[in-house]
Amino acid sequence: QQVIEPGNESENKLASTEDWDKLAEARVAIQSKQFDRAAELLQGNESAEALLLRGMLETARRNYQDATGHLEAALAKDHSIAYAHY
Repeated sequence: QQVIEPGNESENKLASTEDWDKLAEARVAIQSKQFDRAAELLQGNESAEALLLRGMLETARRNYQDATGHLEAALAKDHSIAYAHY
């Protein structure tokens, strides 16, 4: 269960099911090594989940410094994202 601190609701919540669909498609694109498609799907989304996926994308691209920045930002928004701790 995600705990949302007062005042941060808009930055922690996704706007719609369309956002979730794009995140799911981005995750599949990363696993399929369609990195440009994944980046396109993640544009404009600054949710914790999107930041996590950007970290995963940059890890897959072997851009570890960029990946670290995205993963740390994801943790700052939602410290319960276990993958970002790795």
